[in-house]
Amino acid sequence: MPIFDTHEHLMSEEERRLQNLDVFYLFSHYVGTDLVASGMTENDYDILFDQKIDIERRWNILFPHLENVRDTSYTQTILECVKNFDDIISVCCQEDIFKFEKKYNTSIYNLKDYINMIDKIFEDSVKKRYMLLKVVLAYSMSINFEEFTFAEADRVFAKLFKLVDFGFFDKIEGERSK
Repeated sequence: MPIFDTHEHLMSEEERRLQNLDVFYLFSHYVGTDLVASGMTENDYDILFDQKIDIERRWNILFPHLENVRDTSYTQTILECVKNFDDIISVCCQEDIFKFEKKYNTSIYNLKDYINMIDKIFEDSVKKRYMLLKVVLAYSMSINFEEFTFAEADRVFAKLFKLVDFGFFDKIEGERSK
């Protein structure tokens, strides 16, 4: 898959990384003017970017207006291109693996199973005609990924099965012995 940077009329990467932004940021430029022109009040538009307000409430404000701007080129870019895959990249514990098994109707016992699941997700994304796969990890961490052999990566991945939830080692072992 080719990887490339894009030209956009949003803030620079350096500025963006210093801020705590969510998906509504994507609607902050050209799509925003389309939303207001199509009937969204300016007050509702401003609410979209207020992270003190529950994301579900903000989505409920946006959603009815999305149909009004669905066919603009700016909205098409967002709808067609921003499939976020951070969850599959940032798996950190056994609980995450269980969620993937349920979400993707698969069994994961090792790194090979996990990679097969990712391959299936990519294949399904191509069938759905996604043009890009977005990873927003760079907003919160370095994306300087080091290369490892498959055997090294498999050993690290196996350790995830000992992490029950966000880094609490061997919690499950203590629960099993009760």
